[in-house]
Amino acid sequence: MKISRLSVALSVVALVALLAGGLPVAAQEGTWVSGIMIQNQSTTADANITVTFYWAEGEPDAGQVAYSFNDVIPAGGAKGYWMPNIEGLPADFVGSAVVSSDQPVVANVNTQVAAPGTDVEPNRVGTASGVLDPATTLYFTQVIKSPTWNSYVAVQNTSGETAEVTIRYYNDTDGAEVSAA
Repeated sequence: MKISRLSVALSVVALVALLAGGLPVAAQEGTWVSGIMIQNQSTTADANITVTFYWAEGEPDAGQVAYSFNDVIPAGGAKGYWMPNIEGLPADFVGSAVVSSDQPVVANVNTQVAAPGTDVEPNRVGTASGVLDPATTLYFTQVIKSPTWNSYVAVQNTSGETAEVTIRYYNDTDGAEVSAA
């Protein structure tokens, strides 16, 4: 079975918690949502997929399945799933999703905020791609903390065991570690 893993952030509560300590997000007003796009890489066989959502650490049901659904993506085709429209997914869901398939697939998620009262022209605030081989070391080429924009970094433990995470930040001018970060 081929598996793609992707991280899904679905609410302002999760974003604020992950930004650790109240970095400004007030400039982004509106409703936080996510969209998942999955493409079947096989040109000859339909992909039978399962998308399983897990509650995030810090939520009352951390690590438990929040919801799961099955679908079929035609050979060479793609389907998108808009989080507010996934019937059965709890409205207050904060967590991650695992995409499983019997064919090779690629997946990504876009976290966005729409202007209050609309979903037209959302501001896309993050994109993550699924991976077949999770790594123990990740490098991000750009992480920003400024008065007008802040980066969002999601780290997902893909095992069933507790994992310790260390995040180090480095200065963009000379590569020195920023210890106060």
